[in-house]
Amino acid sequence: NNTTEPIACKFKFRYQPHPFELRYYTNLFSYALSFVNPSQDDPCRKNDTKNRILPPKLAAKLFYASSIPPEKLRMIWNMATMPSSPIPPGTPPPPAMTFGQFSVAVRLIQLFQNKVTAKDEMLNVGVSYDTVPNGEERANVKDETKWKDEKEALAKNKGPDGLVPAFFRGISEEIVPLP
Repeated sequence: NNTTEPIACKFKFRYQPHPFELRYYTNLFSYALSFVNPSQDDPCRKNDTKNRILPPKLAAKLFYASSIPPEKLRMIWNMATMPSSPIPPGTPPPPAMTFGQFSVAVRLIQLFQNKVTAKDEMLNVGVSYDTVPNGEERANVKDETKWKDEKEALAKNKGPDGLVPAFFRGISEEIVPLP
């Protein structure tokens, strides 16, 4: 057997959606997967995003709705699927995107749309999140004058980091509720 199997590897960029974003990311992923056969909705697998993979053509349908030029979307795809270390020559690329890679791509789209650059491979933007004893998430900003009340920020469709969520024309808010 001479077929080369894709190898499991760690990826260079990582992003774990914060609790206030997780439903949005999960719903976007499920929405993109629904392009497979929208007439056969499988409620048992709808919320099983961790074990599903998103083929490139389905991801593209969603990502094109971001209004980002195709050449930038190719860069975003490549960054989201970039291994942390070189893979052996001849190894086929992953055939699809996992939920983790999808989360990286959506975060990169968000950063591009907000004209913000990530400061690290975890795609942070200069605001750290600390869990306080009551379980609420709060932004810990060094310069208190830049502090934005979380409820006020979310009311304006911005997260505590001051960023507007990734927006997909005809999908965000119309089909998939914003965080």
